[in-house]
Amino acid sequence: NLIDRIYNGVLDLNLKDIMIKAIIFDFNGTMIFDQEILEKSWTLFLKNLIHRKPTDEEFSNYIHGRNIEESIHYFLGDDVENINTLKLEKEKIYRDFCKADKENYKLVDGLPEFLDDLKMKNYVCAIATASGLDNIRFHYENLKLYKWFDWNNIIYNDYSFKGKPSPEIYEKCIQNLNLKKDECIVFEDSISGIIAAKNAGVYKVVAINKNKMLPCEKADNIISDYKNAIKILE
Repeated sequence: NLIDRIYNGVLDLNLKDIMIKAIIFDFNGTMIFDQEILEKSWTLFLKNLIHRKPTDEEFSNYIHGRNIEESIHYFLGDDVENINTLKLEKEKIYRDFCKADKENYKLVDGLPEFLDDLKMKNYVCAIATASGLDNIRFHYENLKLYKWFDWNNIIYNDYSFKGKPSPEIYEKCIQNLNLKKDECIVFEDSISGIIAAKNAGVYKVVAINKNKMLPCEKADNIISDYKNAIKILE
């Protein structure tokens, strides 16, 4: 029993020595519930290109959490021409839907308060998103993300790294923060994003599962919003 107590005491000490310094957020579907907006924009964009709506499986595996170039290549082929024009067209449709949808285009319930708590407790807040520069600038201004996020702590899709489920985006984010991987917790919503964060070796991955439809068995915690998210850090 004495040996057991000593062992448990050492184990507890090691756990207490783990210091979480940064909270890294995916963006789409994690900080805003824009799945409906995103799917509507892709459906409209692809309407005259493939003459059908993407299936639920295609949305899950080839759109959500993926960078736009990979998604376009999936639907239109690897040899598609004028891909830069297509990307601009698709993202403009998405932003127009955001502007028009006042009900859904907002931060997830409890997130502003959670971010206030994190800022007060001196956690570093960062974003690692498959969104491109134009979109993240749009969100940064319209959702007032500058209140909590230093622009230099946002990693967006600049095509210099592989998209999720590759861990490269999270590895780049952690390196950019000059931290160790076990000093970071990631909040994600997509299967590819959860896998990417786990493969990057972060301390914990928290799944945002709005409708309890996402298979999140690889996540360490599952929440539906941020109202009690601070407890995860306690």
